[in-house]
Amino acid sequence: MAKQITSQGTVYETTYADPCVDDVRPNSKVVVYHGTIEKHVADLINGFDATFEMPRYYNAPLHRGLFVTLDMQVAERFAGGPRGYVFEIQTRAKFLHGTDFGGRIETRRPMRGDQARWLRRKYPRTFRPTLTEGLCGDGVEPQAILIGIVEPSQVLGVYTQGKRYSTKAFFKEFADRLDLVNFNFSPFTPPYTFEKLVHTLVALDYGDEEETREVLSRISARSARSMLSSMFPPAAVEGYMAAIEG
Repeated sequence: MAKQITSQGTVYETTYADPCVDDVRPNSKVVVYHGTIEKHVADLINGFDATFEMPRYYNAPLHRGLFVTLDMQVAERFAGGPRGYVFEIQTRAKFLHGTDFGGRIETRRPMRGDQARWLRRKYPRTFRPTLTEGLCGDGVEPQAILIGIVEPSQVLGVYTQGKRYSTKAFFKEFADRLDLVNFNFSPFTPPYTFEKLVHTLVALDYGDEEETREVLSRISARSARSMLSSMFPPAAVEGYMAAIEG
């Protein structure tokens, strides 16, 4: 049992593990926060693929994954303040990695020598000492990188303007203002089927179902790839291309 503290000071208990207190194992469920700005809300609200490289808006190199934190105030700072958007995300500890500010993760460049021994002594029970240090150490911005698929059900809620909204409530309040579409599934994560693509394009007002099927049956591979590349991460583009061509 862990205690979560919101930016307004509210304390509530959760059944999720606290990496700073509990003996967290790879499959332990953890709640983390990610702060972002308005233009990226639509990319996250229906679930997302955090396994590929993408640009950042803080002048850092390309890297895989999404920066997350256990500290609501840190997430809020990266959102630009209380009027930004902080996503509450449930994940497994094995998808979280210790990192530096450039997005380089320890599991790709393992620490050795005195530093590695010091971390193992400091966190003898954790399965990934650099993760625990990154999330729970004395750094100014405690954080980790989430590398994995996040399904819509794992987006537990969104904080903005001093209030927490469940995902359902957030869509109801902000769908028109932010031009959001509630897919009720994630078009950004597997499986990448022809039917899922059709339903996604219909939801995005590309046409009704019959028109959409007709377009996809006639479109050239080059045009299809161009269209999909403007909408989806690379893995999804390849998956939907295979579905169209299959």
